[in-house]
Amino acid sequence: MAVHGMIDIETLGVDPGCVVLTIGGIKFNPYSNAEPHDGLYIRCNVDEQTELGRTVDENTLAWWNKQDPKIKDEALSDNDRLNLNEVLKQINKFCVGLDYIWCQGPTFDFTIYVARPFQRSFIILPSLYSFLTQDLPASSKEDLLFNMLVILNSD
Repeated sequence: MAVHGMIDIETLGVDPGCVVLTIGGIKFNPYSNAEPHDGLYIRCNVDEQTELGRTVDENTLAWWNKQDPKIKDEALSDNDRLNLNEVLKQINKFCVGLDYIWCQGPTFDFTIYVARPFQRSFIILPSLYSFLTQDLPASSKEDLLFNMLVILNSD
């Protein structure tokens, strides 16, 4: 049985390099009626990210301020935020055993918003690379790896 994982993030912008607020994930089998399992929910340390140069988009912040107060508080409160090293460890642990990963485009949510905050830590790269290259010919895999390294090393 193939194990699929869904990753979703909430951010303070839409451009690469913006602050990541939360990362959610769930494992599931899309070909059965079994309940999803092994959920992941991480609240990322916003201050640490801004100190590292990640950005906050004022339009996105204004959008968050228009949301239901409970939703806004969950996304923006300072409670239970994890440092980036702990976030990286939890994402890596979640990805172990996944055969497929679902997200808002493999080069949007996961690569830009999840991997890029950890551009100085390449631990996640092997897991991410294996997800994105499962069915690609060798030349496409090489292109993808090059593009991932450019994204991870860019400022």
